[in-house]
Amino acid sequence: MMNTGKLLKLHKMLSMTALILCLFWIVSGFMHPIMGWVRPSAAQFRPPVNNISGEELIAVEEILKKLQGLEAQAIRLVNFTEGQYYQISSGKQTLYLDSKTGVELTDGDHKYATYLAKHFSQKDIGVESVSQVNSFNYRYPFINRLLPVQKVSFADGEDYYIHTRSSRLGTVGNQLKDGMSLTFKLFHNLSVLDNYPVFKLIVTTVFMLILAFVTSTGLLFFFKTWKKKRTGMRQWHRYIGLASSIVIFSLTFSGLFHMAVKTVNMKKGFAKAPTLNLDKWQNNFADLLKNKSGLRGASTAIINGEQYLRVVRSINASPVKSKGEGANSRERRSPVRQTIDYLSLTEDKKLSETDAAALLASEFMGKKAEDLQDLKLITRFAGEYGFVNKRLQVWKATFKDFPERVYVETSSQKLALKVTPLKSAEGFSFAYFHKAHFLDFLGKDGRNIVLMLFCVLIGFVAVTGNMMKRRA
Repeated sequence: MMNTGKLLKLHKMLSMTALILCLFWIVSGFMHPIMGWVRPSAAQFRPPVNNISGEELIAVEEILKKLQGLEAQAIRLVNFTEGQYYQISSGKQTLYLDSKTGVELTDGDHKYATYLAKHFSQKDIGVESVSQVNSFNYRYPFINRLLPVQKVSFADGEDYYIHTRSSRLGTVGNQLKDGMSLTFKLFHNLSVLDNYPVFKLIVTTVFMLILAFVTSTGLLFFFKTWKKKRTGMRQWHRYIGLASSIVIFSLTFSGLFHMAVKTVNMKKGFAKAPTLNLDKWQNNFADLLKNKSGLRGASTAIINGEQYLRVVRSINASPVKSKGEGANSRERRSPVRQTIDYLSLTEDKKLSETDAAALLASEFMGKKAEDLQDLKLITRFAGEYGFVNKRLQVWKATFKDFPERVYVETSSQKLALKVTPLKSAEGFSFAYFHKAHFLDFLGKDGRNIVLMLFCVLIGFVAVTGNMMKRRA
């Protein structure tokens, strides 16, 4: 067993490496909440109401026959300042064809993205450029989930990333946020090694073990020599190091756990969306929408290989008399509610929203629908389904005698999150031991300030330790 003298020598030898690692991770970690405070924010987060008409629609089937070679993956109706259009998605391409004439709108995706960007930003200034983003980068990282998006750059330097296929805002950026995001990814996430995930995990593990070793040996020396009187810098180093050690361990091992699970579960690429097969359609897209009032959405959906038209309608409740008599009585309406139906394009049947959610969950889990134990609508981020998952509203599904659970988004037929026991443990570890969500009672800003204070204390211990080594 190594004696104390050799441990002390190794502790001092690795202290400079530990200092560099601390500067990488602590400074970038300190910057993260600042990035959240200074980043630009949208004025509006909800998409505009999509009032569409189901009358006088040209048959989309006839339009697609003219677009030979186009493999349509999704079709939906959108209405904005330019008019009402069939939005047709095919790979990275999104086309807009007039719903009454079939004429294609030139630069349709750019125009629709600009319309949405102005809605979300509430800006009345010029747009300098619009460009398509097909892959994640430091300006538009994976946390935003949605691709492809249109980057709408305003004259004031702000960029709005718009997912036109769902009319959603991806994120907002500017030069300051982009610069800070790049710094964070380079120094905190070691993004230069992103193309070599296993090697990155090995390097990170070695770095984490060095930090853990230096911290552990520091604690050992503290308890072996705690009776010896220390003054000045040595005293501060010892006691702040003692107080910071638990934070260092929690940050180190929760970060390593997070990276290990992320590497093991890393996706090799995005699965290609299924293609619509119009040859199987027995029901006309346009005919299914005729004489339907209050239309808010109409889009194709593929569930378990079957093709549907997802129809969203708003229904106003009838007027209700408030208390009072005669001239003093008032009429009021209860809040607008929506109904969602899935009308089969291939046969005479219909699904409800809950039916669709159950089928999607069963498909993603590889289970039978009859094994479904519980299905719950999730309308806000909380608990294991946090903001990082981006999509709302979703359905949480659990199955009999099965520990895994899934969150599915019916509007896009996407798997929003799959939770396994391992991922659940990792999520809890990262949330509570790395991001300190146990301090949520202080509010987001209060929690971030405490984390920043921890960063300062750990940095102090690392710097003073190396200063004392030079003096020795």
